[in-house]
Amino acid sequence: MTSGNIASRHRYPPVTLETIAEAMDILAAIIARDGPAVLPLYERLELEYQLLETRTDTMSRVMARAGRHTGGNVISLNRVAS
Repeated sequence: MTSGNIASRHRYPPVTLETIAEAMDILAAIIARDGPAVLPLYERLELEYQLLETRTDTMSRVMARAGRHTGGNVISLNRVAS
């Protein structure tokens, strides 16, 4: 058996708002056709969409603030070992 998790063995594209929205569209069609059996999965995708949207908005605000603070040049902070 090999060590490491799946993410370390495979490269997956990043999850984006667009990919979550596409999955929600597909699930909505399935639920409309077949009934609510997978409704909990749809609800989870809604939650993940909201969380990613919030994180994206927060990062935009952080980068804007960092740009104002550094005159447009975002600084790189390196951890200094003690």
